[in-house]
Amino acid sequence: MKQNIQSITLPKRKNISLARKIFSGRSKAGETVAMNRLHLEFNGKPWLPSMGEFQYSRYPEEFWEEELRRIKAGGIEIVPTYVFWIHHEEEEGVFDWTGRRDLRRFVELCKKHGLWVIVRMGPFCHGEARNGGMPDWLFGRPFESRSNDPRYLFYVKRLYNEIGRQLKGLTFKDGGPIIGIQCENEFMSSAAPWETTHNTAMLYTPVGSDGIRHMKTLKKFAVSAGLDVPLHTSTGWGGSPIDIKEFLPMFGGYGYYAWLDDPSIQGPSGFFLFQDMRRRKDVYKTDEVPFACCEIGGGMQPFYKNRPVVPPESVEAMHVVQLGSGSNLMGYYVYHGGSNPVGKHSYFNEHRCPRISYDFQAPLSEFGRRKPHYGMLRRQFTFLKELGGILAPMEASIPEKVKSIKADDTRNPRWSVRSKDGSGFLFLNSFQDHAEMRDLKELVFKVNAGNETLMFPPGGKGFTLKKGKCAILPFNLEMGGLLLKSATVQPLARIVNKGTPHYFFFAPEGFPAELAINFANVAKFIMKQGKKTEFGSPTVITCRPGTGNLLDFTLEDGRKVLVTVLTDGQSRNFWKSEFAGQERVFLSGNGMLFGKREIELYDVDTTQMGFSAYPPPDRKPAGGNFKIEKNGIFQKYSISVPRKSIEPEIKMISDGKFSLRIPSGAFNGAEELYLQIDYIGDTGSAYLNGKLIHDNFWNGTTWEIGLKHFAPSLLKGELVIIITPLRKNSSKVEYTCMAAMKDSGGSGGQLKILSIKAVFGQKISMRY
Repeated sequence: MKQNIQSITLPKRKNISLARKIFSGRSKAGETVAMNRLHLEFNGKPWLPSMGEFQYSRYPEEFWEEELRRIKAGGIEIVPTYVFWIHHEEEEGVFDWTGRRDLRRFVELCKKHGLWVIVRMGPFCHGEARNGGMPDWLFGRPFESRSNDPRYLFYVKRLYNEIGRQLKGLTFKDGGPIIGIQCENEFMSSAAPWETTHNTAMLYTPVGSDGIRHMKTLKKFAVSAGLDVPLHTSTGWGGSPIDIKEFLPMFGGYGYYAWLDDPSIQGPSGFFLFQDMRRRKDVYKTDEVPFACCEIGGGMQPFYKNRPVVPPESVEAMHVVQLGSGSNLMGYYVYHGGSNPVGKHSYFNEHRCPRISYDFQAPLSEFGRRKPHYGMLRRQFTFLKELGGILAPMEASIPEKVKSIKADDTRNPRWSVRSKDGSGFLFLNSFQDHAEMRDLKELVFKVNAGNETLMFPPGGKGFTLKKGKCAILPFNLEMGGLLLKSATVQPLARIVNKGTPHYFFFAPEGFPAELAINFANVAKFIMKQGKKTEFGSPTVITCRPGTGNLLDFTLEDGRKVLVTVLTDGQSRNFWKSEFAGQERVFLSGNGMLFGKREIELYDVDTTQMGFSAYPPPDRKPAGGNFKIEKNGIFQKYSISVPRKSIEPEIKMISDGKFSLRIPSGAFNGAEELYLQIDYIGDTGSAYLNGKLIHDNFWNGTTWEIGLKHFAPSLLKGELVIIITPLRKNSSKVEYTCMAAMKDSGGSGGQLKILSIKAVFGQKISMRY
């Protein structure tokens, strides 16, 4: 088969002057956060962090700390969170900052666990909240909201002052974790229904007015309320007015437009195409500020008439595309799902969405369940923690042919390069929403870096980029004195063990594991699995990925460098943490949480837990009868756990309505108890003692409720489930990368309960 050769000559660019700091701040401890024209800086060094939104008022406060630990273990460094005005001032002049509304406690917990915070403080938030998060009592006033009308600004200033009082002493300059503030949201580009109108032809909140002047007014209010932070941000899509001297524009992307009432009218989105985001046309000079993202879709919320099922691989693919398009801040909306609180006078959802559930199909679910893209993103975030400082100063280059690719193009490779001074990374993507992609075979990529041409694969033989896959491949990467010229393996992490650096990579599915190494300063090389091929210079190493893979280099100056290439599957189970006084890497399909001398494992409905560690701890774990065995260079620890089961007492009341009782003691020793309902119908609602506690829009996936959130009342009462029939004229529209429910009206359609079961979430601890 003929090779499909793709090539690019990297442009010669003038060095960007990064001396001037656009925004900056210094903490009491002397730490600094700053931003120049290209990227963020932390303590004077380039910084490319990962953000994951977790909305505190949409989660019970007693579980915040556990979930923040899971967020951190997933690789997140910054937690943005909305302050929904209506959650705090449902009744005019009466503020509530207690319980799940305790913003201060939430931010303090973020600080405790080493997480930075960006407070998205409205007054308009959207977020599929009632009135976009604005209180009902603003409707019908003799002024326009989201404007510079003094009567509206009176209420906004009062809100900001209340937020400032809650967060006093928690900003970065005072030693707290708050490094950023977002004023408003989607200003002058988006609105939300006024839910107070109670009719199908809803009135909408204003989109906003007074442009930049209004945004500057809000910033002034925030600073005067004590919220003086290094980063003041603003969502930038939709033509929102932005003064880049005052605000950092933030962007994102969603591949599934659930807000469209008719899912069949959505074609392939443009968010899986590479483009140079710092050289696009916009309302401001895009090359004067970093390209930053705050809302890369971690999933999507179902709307009543449009209920997409978001493929996990789409979330990782968009990460690679946004990063390869020049993003220097990777933010996910939402990273952790939640549940709407119930107000004194109304539900707090937008009417087109479930009243309670805001799961969003996020990497961490509404009840803390790990979804497949949690592991996919963790390997990407681990890479950014390790090499983000190298990547941040690199600019994007898009091949001319790639610039003209349309979203429905399934034949041509999608790729880009980020580079600086001859080194960089090649980005590949073969995922597209609403299109059937194909395997692209016999691919060879050539990057002309000026004085040399780098080959991918290094051996020159073509490889296959499978449909739906993405990858980031390095070139001219310095590794402790060893130079990696090019490779078809993706970097994961580096640890230092007894003074020796050990680099971990993985081979994306379908890729040959080839590394081109400059052997000019290599005195000795040992490889157990693979082959070494001389192509003049450099030397190509082809290895077999896995836990037994070890490339051992001794340099002429006596230094050693170790390299291990793992499989694609192993990389999804890859964790890195400081543990027991040593940097270590772990492989585990279970969830992992790390303490100083304790590892916690958690999972659902399993009989086996464990992990592999490198280097292994120097003592045996306490807290269980663990089986210990060798797993290549790793040491594997495993333990059998009893699979707990219960049989809920189920009583059918009528078609689509049944009650359920949980036996006493069901939660003893359980980390969680998940009720899973598989059904065919329109909607599902769960009531406890007559109160709605959860709901679901059916889209062909399992409805899951974490019962621990309701344990005390549940053990004393009974849960009533009501499922409504699928509408008679509804049609399920199938796409290759999406399933959606289109409601066409009618009544008297199909209703079927397929299964009801309860599965346990389990947790064990290993102490050293």
